[in-house]
Amino acid sequence: TRQDWLPLVPMGTALFVPLLFASAERTTRRWSWTPGLRSRAVWGAAVLVTGLEMVALWHGEALVEDRSLPQQAILGEVLRLTAPGDSVLDPRGEAIFRDRPYYYICEAATLARMEKGLLPDRIPERLISSHVPVVYSDAEDYPPRARSFMRHNFVSVGRWRVVGLTLPDTGSGRARSFSITIPQRYALVSVAGPVQGWLDGRRYSGPVDLAAGLHSYLPASGERSVVALWTPAVERGFSPFPFLEE
Repeated sequence: TRQDWLPLVPMGTALFVPLLFASAERTTRRWSWTPGLRSRAVWGAAVLVTGLEMVALWHGEALVEDRSLPQQAILGEVLRLTAPGDSVLDPRGEAIFRDRPYYYICEAATLARMEKGLLPDRIPERLISSHVPVVYSDAEDYPPRARSFMRHNFVSVGRWRVVGLTLPDTGSGRARSFSITIPQRYALVSVAGPVQGWLDGRRYSGPVDLAAGLHSYLPASGERSVVALWTPAVERGFSPFPFLEE
């Protein structure tokens, strides 16, 4: 694409201009130009190259179009979703202002090493040990094992996924067993809002700390899709249901 070669323009100019200066100086001396004319010729060549660079940049990147808007939206969402002390997994530091639980960035070299067995994919283990509540939404940059783990243990609430899962629908009046992998404080929510059933044998009355392991929820009458979701996401107005319904 045009953006692929765009970084080469200023670098190429920085290498080319000194050569142009030297060539123009040598040529004008050979032609026995006066010093004043020689100086104007050299600076004219520099102005020409600068103009060509500006044209190339204008052609490669629209100056009146703000292409940082998608990144601004990604960053704005994670800042609203998390607190400064929260750990967030992203492929290459998209969260910027949040700590990453995994040392390696998910770039081509890292993925190639994982594919060849030179570097183990320990992302799931790091997510569990660090109790990470938020990850970047199902990016293809993640290795397969990490992507599979996040799909099963995180729920999309927009551009980001938060720790949680959709409880299996076992039918009306039957308990729904589900397994928690990352211990966190969870809220049980449905499309209509907070649920009214029984969690682990007790009436659900609000967010609760769930340990890793098997849990059970008996839905109240009429409750259909129920999601166990990281509590701060619910408190900050994020919902998984627009994305579950897609």
